[in-house]
Amino acid sequence: MMDTCDPKALAALRWFGYGQWEAPYWFVGMEPGGTDDHATYEAWKQLGGSELIDCRKHHLASSNTRWHGSDCPPMQPTWGHLIELVLGYEGEPADLDAVKTYQRSRWGSSDGDTASLVLSALHAPDLKADVPRRLHREQRVNTLRERLKQHAPTFVVFYGTSYSRDYERIADTNLIRNGYAWQGKTLCALVQHPTARPGRPRGWWSEKGREIRAYIEKGVLPASVQPPATPRIGHNSSDVIRILIHENPKRGKSRDRFGCYRDRMTVAEYEEAVRRRLGHVEAKKCLRDLAWDINRHFIRIERS
Repeated sequence: MMDTCDPKALAALRWFGYGQWEAPYWFVGMEPGGTDDHATYEAWKQLGGSELIDCRKHHLASSNTRWHGSDCPPMQPTWGHLIELVLGYEGEPADLDAVKTYQRSRWGSSDGDTASLVLSALHAPDLKADVPRRLHREQRVNTLRERLKQHAPTFVVFYGTSYSRDYERIADTNLIRNGYAWQGKTLCALVQHPTARPGRPRGWWSEKGREIRAYIEKGVLPASVQPPATPRIGHNSSDVIRILIHENPKRGKSRDRFGCYRDRMTVAEYEEAVRRRLGHVEAKKCLRDLAWDINRHFIRIERS
């Protein structure tokens, strides 16, 4: 049972980041960086405890003045490159001073153009940090997908390719690294994390923003930047199954059949695995399982 008096426990479920859902530019990352101290969750609760809050107000309320506390703050490594993308999209200069100005007053503001969103609300300095980052993952992915379809931003940039499976479930479409896909009228992009090594050359992020604008204005994507089309289920036994979640979500016999999945196995191999482990009767349910699991974003199918 959730401790409704504990701000951290509440934030782990309900807090999705900074800005407003109505913002036209969305950025979705893994988790907030920094130290996992209680002050940040207390400040979130004091500012209303809503799904999204104002970035600057939150940092100042939690006594973190580094990124907003002066007229010329240092550039936050992750935000800075994403801001370069925004400025490139808007046709504005993306020099260091412009980035710092945007960061101080506009990034993730409650009345601004950017929404800075996270899969997990729990702070971690890096991926090696021992935090329960998968807590409430299914519910959070579902909420992000619902908000995306409800608000239809101009674009969504997903950053950090190690989380691409979760990002695909949010976008409800396949994504490829440095590629694009449409979700309704929203252009979705998948890029490496801004602080990943090796880093991108100077000007890459602002050029990415200009590229996004060009594709949106044209309304058409070249085949070279799109993921391959997903085939219809059951038409080809050599189609490849890709698992999109890390935990078995089912119960009973369906849980046992789900446990036969292996990432990158073919449809035929899945049917054979179920037949060997559970028998012919259960194997007859495999195609129905595939349709069910795709509809709920547990798996996807790729042409072999």
